[in-house]
Amino acid sequence: MTISSNIRKAGPFVGNGTASNFSFTFKVFQAADLEVVRLNVSTSVETVLVINSDYTVSLNADQNSNPGGSITLTAGALAAGFNLVITSDIENLQPTDIVNQGGFYPDVIEDALDRATIQIQQLQEAVDRSAKLPITSSADADALVADIVVLADNQTNIDIVATNIDDVNTTATNIAAIIAAPTQASNAAASALAASGSASAAAASESAAAASAAAAAASLDNFDDRYLGAKSSDPTVDNDGNPLVVGALYYRTTTPIGMKVYDGSQWLEASAAQQAALVTYEYVATAGQTTFSGADANALTLSYIAGGLIVSLNGVVLKPGDDYTATNGTSIVLSVAASLNDELNAYAFSSFNIANTYTQAQSDARYAQVAANNTFTAAQRGAVSALTDGATITPNFATANNFSVTLGGNRTLANPTNQTAGQSGAITITQDGTGSRTLAYGSNWKFSNGSAPVLTTTANAVDVLVYFVESSSRITARLVSDVR
Repeated sequence: MTISSNIRKAGPFVGNGTASNFSFTFKVFQAADLEVVRLNVSTSVETVLVINSDYTVSLNADQNSNPGGSITLTAGALAAGFNLVITSDIENLQPTDIVNQGGFYPDVIEDALDRATIQIQQLQEAVDRSAKLPITSSADADALVADIVVLADNQTNIDIVATNIDDVNTTATNIAAIIAAPTQASNAAASALAASGSASAAAASESAAAASAAAAAASLDNFDDRYLGAKSSDPTVDNDGNPLVVGALYYRTTTPIGMKVYDGSQWLEASAAQQAALVTYEYVATAGQTTFSGADANALTLSYIAGGLIVSLNGVVLKPGDDYTATNGTSIVLSVAASLNDELNAYAFSSFNIANTYTQAQSDARYAQVAANNTFTAAQRGAVSALTDGATITPNFATANNFSVTLGGNRTLANPTNQTAGQSGAITITQDGTGSRTLAYGSNWKFSNGSAPVLTTTANAVDVLVYFVESSSRITARLVSDVR
């Protein structure tokens, strides 16, 4: 039998905490030919599962007339937050040995040709996921890959600058004045020297000129000496290890988050809003110290509004009441004594600006009300949620009203989870390319005259099951057959 489908992958199947059995419809020679990959969506980490350890395989008996089968996860249902893909991983070898004057078996030749076709499909599936230059392009593929790598390595900084472009523009206005400060200071110093008689006018002029030249040279530094990128704390040198230049910038990723600018002696918040919203106190402990007060922070007074204090010890946020107590305007007292040179940071919110406080009223026409009549002036739609095909198909009525599924075998539509009276919708049921799939129903599904409907069994046929939930144990349904 010929291979008439170029599909070489099943999925991705989305984990819902219920389904553990997943089907595929492409030909393989043995269970070990399969490759099953699980994706952790939150971390983007892919794991190749191990046959008979992480999953078992059930192959259809005749892989020529009914290719495919299913896999079952040994640990149970695929959890939410994980995806699953099934493909094949047949080695690029040719094991068929045809000898002179030996038997000629068409099945042997056909399997060899099928193996070659499958290997080609595996390569094509990988190529389809690759970046490709147009056939008419004269660009260097290696150079393209290098550019992509550079962009990927700098994506974090690109995103940070894009998000904070307003701060960047605001800061840019102040940089020119800050850069000019050394020249202005040197001119003032030269004037003072000349007036006091401590140096000749010529010496003062020469000193001022040197200072101006130095300031001009500083303004010509490379961009990476001006913008130092994203950092968790105030840097003491630039990215090349050289002394900081006046007007240098960096983006602080820890509290207080935002752009900072170097004025020649210290780092300042780039925007006035950042400076006003948060005051930071830093303390370095002595051995056994438990109490930290204003005197430990250059006589600053620890003052904050109610609930506006965050305290961390060596970067770990402490829990108020359990790990420390604080007296507004006076001190912080740790529950456990600090060790020598432990670093305590207190982030004191000095002010908040909360505007446009809004209390939603029942009569507000801008919002749909739960216990009121609502008039919509535009269409309202429910998304169609794909059900996972398996021996038992269990819809979750909390996720959607409308569903779809393609049957890969004889199935049972089980009683839904989260079945609530008043819900209605439709389930689109499609036969796969083989057809002749049947569908049984859970006890909650009720039909006219008590007779379950029969699906259209033609390959790729489409039926629509329309339903209304009467109660937690009854669903009235009707099948619209052979929709074309």
